[in-house]
Amino acid sequence: MRRHPEVSFGAGSHAAMADQGTMNPLPGSDYARRVSLILMSLAGLSQGFIGPIVKLVNFAPLPLVVGRSLIAALALHLICLLTRRRLDKADRLNTVICGLLLAGHFATLFMAYKKTDVNLVLIALFTYPMMTSLLEPVFFGGRPQRRQVVSAILVTAGVACLRPAPGGSGDMLAGIGLALLSALLFSVRNILSRKLVARSDGLAIMGWQTTIAALVFAPSCAGLNLAEVPLTVWLGVLALGIFFTAIPHTLRILVKRHLTTATVDILAALQVVGGLLLAWGLVHEALTANVLLGASLVLTAVLAEAVSTWRRGAAPE
Repeated sequence: MRRHPEVSFGAGSHAAMADQGTMNPLPGSDYARRVSLILMSLAGLSQGFIGPIVKLVNFAPLPLVVGRSLIAALALHLICLLTRRRLDKADRLNTVICGLLLAGHFATLFMAYKKTDVNLVLIALFTYPMMTSLLEPVFFGGRPQRRQVVSAILVTAGVACLRPAPGGSGDMLAGIGLALLSALLFSVRNILSRKLVARSDGLAIMGWQTTIAALVFAPSCAGLNLAEVPLTVWLGVLALGIFFTAIPHTLRILVKRHLTTATVDILAALQVVGGLLLAWGLVHEALTANVLLGASLVLTAVLAEAVSTWRRGAAPE
């Protein structure tokens, strides 16, 4: 089977299931690299739309997960069919397990967005790179390095900044808890998926995992009258499935010819910046001092880990 360049999956839309990139110059013109940088920067920023869309669309979270997953799966399977990308038979069981974890990630994330502010959820969600760094030794042996422990402390401090004031909303705590659970599920899924990318194509993997996510929560749509679903919901589902799931993953395949995996993962952190600004502009959420401090601490930890890995000549996992 012909090997295709692998994809790094993002939260949302974005994760660390990547081949080992290096700092060596990649083939291609400077113009192509500049275009790739612009495209991935825009993709990272645009992922910030996911939270406001889920928040603004008046629809239950689980049917939204089904819609997003189904639309993304159809688009990805079509791309795989046209480009002859396939899943290796030996990877089927692991793909099912990772698909179940992805389903849980999607569900808890959407439930978190419905519970509390978008900016709080985003900051809590972006703890997943640190969770991955700390969990990898558990799965593959070894001990966490000192810089990873320091980064974990920074992330913990950042999340602690999101605590509500005395007498604050229980929904806020529930939302942050769901976002942290979503980050954990996403992290475990990414770690287990490392074995998949050794044999199978990245888009084929994501296509089947989103298919499983759609099937898992399909019963939540029982009794739903599609004719009564508002147009705004349909538009939101299409946007989530096409623009914020299928297209970003396809873009990652294309730009890997010109950018290192580390660069792509660093640009994914722009989701937090875009999400905070969009939540402020679209959902009118206040950018309080605690939110900005928490975001700064989490982003500092994430970017420090990515840059450290980048300098060592390996892509972040």
